[in-house]
Amino acid sequence: MYVFLTCSISKKPIFLPALITSIVAIIGGFVGILSLIANSNLARSKNALDFEKNLEDSKKYDIHHQQLISFKRNSNDDKSAIIDLAKNPDIDIKAYEAAIELLNWWERGANGIRCKVYRDDVLRKVYCSHLINLGVT
Repeated sequence: MYVFLTCSISKKPIFLPALITSIVAIIGGFVGILSLIANSNLARSKNALDFEKNLEDSKKYDIHHQQLISFKRNSNDDKSAIIDLAKNPDIDIKAYEAAIELLNWWERGANGIRCKVYRDDVLRKVYCSHLINLGVT
């Protein structure tokens, strides 16, 4: 290899700068690709944290969540009550609207995960127990 390089450089002096340029370009390409991957991952993490922050700051979400919990308590934790509510919203219109709003909020989160806007592992760490409790409700 050494003999080839020295022979090539002595016959064609332009070979060395072209070789160096090619190596630098290849390294730069790898660094660029790694940066894009890292930035994409960072942006998805930031979006997931923004979703979390918006959920924490949302007074409407808290109100809807409390309305749904109140409906559950008033129905003595009867599992068929929520099914009846879904079939007939007139039973408790506020609880019905609260359930719709909560489901819409989490549908937006699911769409963000499906479209790779949010990192699901970040949201799972934060909201796993909350979603389990919401599902039980």
